[in-house]
Amino acid sequence: MPFETKETFFDGLRQLSRANIDRFIPFTTMMLKGTEFASQENRNKHKMVTKFRVLPQQFGIYNNHTVIEVEEVCIANNTMPFSDYLECRGISFIMKIYSEIQFDIVQRLLNEFELDRFEFACSIWQKIKAGDRPISMIYKAFLDETKNELFDTKKEAQEYYSMPENYQALLRGYEGDNVMRKYYAFTLIDHNIEAIELAMEVVTELVQPQSRNHIEDIIKNAKRWMLATRNIADVFRVHKTIFETKTLNLDYDVPSWYESSLEEGNLSDFKEKCTYKLTLDKNRILSIIDLNTGLYSKNIYHWVPKAIENSTLRFFWKAGQRIHKTTPSIQKMPSS
Repeated sequence: MPFETKETFFDGLRQLSRANIDRFIPFTTMMLKGTEFASQENRNKHKMVTKFRVLPQQFGIYNNHTVIEVEEVCIANNTMPFSDYLECRGISFIMKIYSEIQFDIVQRLLNEFELDRFEFACSIWQKIKAGDRPISMIYKAFLDETKNELFDTKKEAQEYYSMPENYQALLRGYEGDNVMRKYYAFTLIDHNIEAIELAMEVVTELVQPQSRNHIEDIIKNAKRWMLATRNIADVFRVHKTIFETKTLNLDYDVPSWYESSLEEGNLSDFKEKCTYKLTLDKNRILSIIDLNTGLYSKNIYHWVPKAIENSTLRFFWKAGQRIHKTTPSIQKMPSS
């Protein structure tokens, strides 16, 4: 946007996160035809640099001609160079990952410990940017495709995707998809466990040192619950043991805390040794997988982004049933 800088963009994200906005996804500025914003005068005034990219799933072959719909986007101006645009896209990608429902336990812990959510996101971003984490590969691939999806002209984009092999890449979802959505799904497929562990690592680091010993045990139990119930990568791949019933021992009743309202207390108030039996809804999961592999392809990197878009991730989580020595009491995670 005109007058936007990397600093003002980051400040906007900071203000949104501190306003307790649960989920926000910044979009690249679109040059809408016929608007004053897209006028040549405005472009010249702000030295706007624009590129063209394919709109997701907006293409087809009509009368033997390949037709694609593209949008013109602004990727630099006189206050934000392209390198800063990529930085803004990068932090936005990290914030998208950790604001999604897969990581809602992390967001709740941040609130309970009164930690700044933007500081949390920036800490994770810096660790991933350093390039020494396995998840750093996803981040780099995201930025690479963010650059590679751009064309100088509409004609260039049209000619590129008129080539049969490139059109097939569009058709199969390898190119031309929403990049942020695509690489969020790739994170869950290949680096879900690492993303959870990194989040809990940063939460622990942000806690005041004088409180760390007490809080580390709380975080450890929340992490164990997340790893045991939300290892969805193995579910996507239908790992041979994934549908086996497991048990998990906890020192804090994390599931009851998760299902409780904020007024019912913090996780520290749920300190109680407990055991849970963990199960998956096999029929529902296999039905979702069959539907999406049938509609798209059996390639996990193609159908999973679509499945995530069209159904809630909760369906892929394990449900917990508390095991009591006396009268049994069932505690289930929400199904929708």
